[in-house]
Amino acid sequence: PKRKRLAVMFSAAFVVYTLCAGILVLQKGLAFSGDEPYYLMTTDSLYEDGDINVADEYAARDFYNFYPRELFPNLRIQPYARFGKKGTDYIYPISQPGVSALILPQYWLSRFFEGRTRIFIIKSSLALWGALLGLQLYLLALELWKKRHTAFLIWFFFSFTSPILFFSIHIYPEVPIALFTVFIFRKARSSQTPSVFHLLFSGFLLALFFWFGLKYN
Repeated sequence: PKRKRLAVMFSAAFVVYTLCAGILVLQKGLAFSGDEPYYLMTTDSLYEDGDINVADEYAARDFYNFYPRELFPNLRIQPYARFGKKGTDYIYPISQPGVSALILPQYWLSRFFEGRTRIFIIKSSLALWGALLGLQLYLLALELWKKRHTAFLIWFFFSFTSPILFFSIHIYPEVPIALFTVFIFRKARSSQTPSVFHLLFSGFLLALFFWFGLKYN
């Protein structure tokens, strides 16, 4: 049945992404790189203060809330941010806070753990969204060609190869934006008249694009 099939596919992708994150973190010692620390500083500010003013987070070296101090004793992170209009006590991230807000549940959970377990929980934050993206592409392929086998192959190669496999175990906004895009496209091209809920929900998702990155506008 379709629902069970989707549940199995979602579970398979979620488990694979989580295992890959576990191998990279727990076995290979991978932490955060690129823009990930800056997204996480914003997440920390949202978690601690409920805002995106990261001045106090940088001053208190709150990057040790997601980089274990015992593993990274001499860590330094330069702010990727701009001063606000009210002076040096107000520093705001250059990167938009959408993905930072999205991973707040996993960030909250990670605070109950230490060391590489904490890194692993945060690192696998987007596994859920990567698995949902694969399902949306599968449904789109099924609607386009009406062939379950073709749709399954597209889902398989899309979900378990680069770039989706890579992005699903890193903290970047590409996966959520791709998920929103494919969902909106599916609903827009559907032969069925969209419900009021789907129209409003698609509009809501479009409005979120700005908060994940200006380039997505």
